[in-house]
Amino acid sequence: MAKIIADCTVVLLCGGKSSRMGFDKALLKIQGQYVILQTAEKLMELFEEVILVTNDSQKFPKAFRKCTIIQDMYLGKGPLGGIVTAMNYTQKAEVFVIACDIPTFSPKLVYQLASKRGQNQVTIFDFEGRQEPLFGFYRCSCLPTFQKQLAQNNYQVRQEFERLSVKTVQLSKENQLKNVNRKEELSQWYR
Repeated sequence: MAKIIADCTVVLLCGGKSSRMGFDKALLKIQGQYVILQTAEKLMELFEEVILVTNDSQKFPKAFRKCTIIQDMYLGKGPLGGIVTAMNYTQKAEVFVIACDIPTFSPKLVYQLASKRGQNQVTIFDFEGRQEPLFGFYRCSCLPTFQKQLAQNNYQVRQEFERLSVKTVQLSKENQLKNVNRKEELSQWYR
């Protein structure tokens, strides 16, 4: 399959504390396979560049050697710090952000969102009035706004969306994105 989403770097955020899970979700294995590595491989079919942004670049075993792994420059600043780190790293005009704890997503959803980007700075899904900021496209022109947020200790990704051109795309219930945060939710990865 051709990589049709050009001039865009995938940012796989995998630096969270995983405190509700009790172990590092980025290193979760199911049936002997690292889940995040399977996610990265799926995204490598759609994009030219996939990077993992992490709070500890040394935690990944040799199985991850085909991935570009970068150290979060803003430790403890949440996903926004990881996004800013990636925007500073990439040479592309845009990043596609995805959290490491989204167990099931279809490439079709990525294509759907990509087709709605236009000239918007941010393109994300909305499900029943709830925005999904950790599965979306962000133009690197957002970088000054996000850097200012970090400087003000404001770590919510959506906090300054009113200063940016944001496109939200309605997500159907069948395609709802779910984050896995607790051990009892792990069964979602098996679907």
